[in-house]
Amino acid sequence: MEQNHTQENSTIANEAFSHLLSKCEAYLPQSSLEVLKNAFVFASNLHANQQRKSGEPYIIHPIAVAEILTDYKFDETSLVAAILHDVVEDTHVSPEQLEKEFGIVVLSLVDGLTKLAKVHFRSSQEKMAENFRKMIVAMSKDIRVIIIKLADRLHNMRTLKALKVEKRVRIAEETLEIYCPIAGRLGMYNAKAELEDLCLKELKPSVYENLTTKVDQKKVFRQLMIDSAKEQVSHHLQQAGIEGSVYGRSKHFYSIYRKMSDKRIEFEDIYDLFALRIIVDTVPQCYETLGIIHNIFRPVPGRFKDYIAMPKANLYQSLHTTVVAAKGELLEIQIRTQDMHQIAENGIAAHWAYKEKKAQKNQNLFFETDSEKFAWLRQMIDHQKELSDPNEFLEAVKVDLFDEEVFVFSPKGDVFELRKGATCLDFAFEIHSDLGLRTTGSKINGRMTSLRTRLHSGDVVELIVGNKIRATKDWLSFTTTSKARNKIRAYLRSEDRDQARQAGLASFESELHKYQMNADKLQKIGHLQDVNKIFSVGGYDDLLLQIGYGKLDSKKKNKKLLGISPKISEHLHTIDGVTFPENHSFIDKYDTSKNSTRKNSLSKSPEEAIEVQGMTDIVVRMARCCEPLPGQPIVGFVSRRRGVIVHLANCPWALTNDPNRRVECSWSTQVQTTHRVRLRVTTHDTPGILAEITKTISAQKINISGMECFSNDQKRAVLLIRLELSDIHQLKDVLQKLEALDGVMYVERT
Repeated sequence: MEQNHTQENSTIANEAFSHLLSKCEAYLPQSSLEVLKNAFVFASNLHANQQRKSGEPYIIHPIAVAEILTDYKFDETSLVAAILHDVVEDTHVSPEQLEKEFGIVVLSLVDGLTKLAKVHFRSSQEKMAENFRKMIVAMSKDIRVIIIKLADRLHNMRTLKALKVEKRVRIAEETLEIYCPIAGRLGMYNAKAELEDLCLKELKPSVYENLTTKVDQKKVFRQLMIDSAKEQVSHHLQQAGIEGSVYGRSKHFYSIYRKMSDKRIEFEDIYDLFALRIIVDTVPQCYETLGIIHNIFRPVPGRFKDYIAMPKANLYQSLHTTVVAAKGELLEIQIRTQDMHQIAENGIAAHWAYKEKKAQKNQNLFFETDSEKFAWLRQMIDHQKELSDPNEFLEAVKVDLFDEEVFVFSPKGDVFELRKGATCLDFAFEIHSDLGLRTTGSKINGRMTSLRTRLHSGDVVELIVGNKIRATKDWLSFTTTSKARNKIRAYLRSEDRDQARQAGLASFESELHKYQMNADKLQKIGHLQDVNKIFSVGGYDDLLLQIGYGKLDSKKKNKKLLGISPKISEHLHTIDGVTFPENHSFIDKYDTSKNSTRKNSLSKSPEEAIEVQGMTDIVVRMARCCEPLPGQPIVGFVSRRRGVIVHLANCPWALTNDPNRRVECSWSTQVQTTHRVRLRVTTHDTPGILAEITKTISAQKINISGMECFSNDQKRAVLLIRLELSDIHQLKDVLQKLEALDGVMYVERT
């Protein structure tokens, strides 16, 4: 029985590899095929007894990853690395053995893809950040690392069904936040679109199903419109002597969902579900075609974009215009050359000019040829060097991966590329961090504006700069670029540390003064170092910071302070004839548990569910900015007056706090608590909709603690509902079921 199963697995694997080879034969030499066969045999033997959650042999996955790369005509080394990408992490093979069999380049690619599996991390957020940090370092040397990783993630997303729901959701969320933007930054829009649709299907199944149904219903009508427009355009191009291909394309589902969500519109209000794409031979023909289009159809003002003259950071080039087609329908038209089209579809993978012999000599060839075009990748590499905190690093990466940009000018005519939504203050920090910190005002196109003003492509920005630093915490609320936010945080933290040190020194000296002592005397007699050891701090300055921040361990009372170090105890008792009472401690005043209120074991408040690492009997408060729920990653920050404030791990406000104040927090599995959550539900104002919503919520055994309803003349209604929930999973369930109701347009937590 077992032998038959093994033979069956072997047959499945051989068939999959044969299919891969047939695709490789179209563009690789015979010598490369032999190397691929060796890699397949090597990986098959190592993965022989391993299975995926679906039950199929594990080797199917790396073969599938390699097959995805063949669609981009990737080289032998990339395909070998794809086949071997899991052997170091999941089998007994050593890196040295892998290098001996397949060379240093393959090893470096596999190493860049291997997770830090044997390292202990304090949180899943830190683990994700450090794995991604390692991958960024590897891709800075060889861009193929991230492309293989995208192929790996794409196949995993295609085969998520075998996993548990919680893991599927976690993988989909990570994919949407990190890997989809990376695909966009690399210009791999085909991969990006498929990943986004797969994420939507997993995270919002009812929305995905609803969209697919509605798109299918409109498909016939839209296709008729596209066919009519294609016929008109082709006829006029032929008359002008321009040879070009004209065809239609439809928006992918996630793109439709984002548009509905961002603009708060219904599916029926989206008019550019389909677009027309025109491929011509030369750049001059692109502009000539644009003139022809605007003669045939009336252009929509403000909807023209020239990405040929101003390419996107991911090399994307095209002309975009929106016109009014037959019967008043809006139609987006894209015009580009064949080379532009290849890069637009497959990005860096189509742009590939990596030669394997050169790669062996120079691992950094990519940056020598494309460093300016991929400056965003350099920025991410800088972040991994500068930002040690995992939460800040991930936030900075997500900002840098934002793939929409604006182009603005300095008064001298220099062009600066910023992310969409950037402000005048972001522009100041883009020029120089010192300039940003001292900026007091700005002008856009000659007119005085606020530093908060959002920039648009073509704006000429002039800065008004003072002599003093003006940075405040409020700046973080309207800056959008990672460069600006990191520099502001760094300055605020240095200021906060100075203030904390001064407060700690004042408190420390104040208590010592009661015993006719001071820090200078302790330092002179050589015993201050022993005090530092008792409190497990890095030095005298660190001790003062810990006192200033209120993070001293509440268990280290005077008895331990004087008992552990007899020399200090003896000396303190004799200096200036002062005798210290045994039950007194000069740190009691700053003990965070001293002013805390002991928790009532019968309480069911949200704070009861929080466990703070290394602290007991500490006052805990939930942050109102993000209101975390059990099941979500959290982090705490020590406040000087309010105990520990608990935030979501990725909360923007949490990221503005000094990491020195951070304490690890977790949700208790022993305490069941109730959490109040507010929802805003926007619906059609139809009879019975309120009853359907309340019935759906009640069916989930969720208590409604309050509700307000509003309606307008457009037959729309808004319901503000207050619920009592137990955790994030219960919230996700009720959101999904409410979104699936007929008449409900969108639901959001407020």
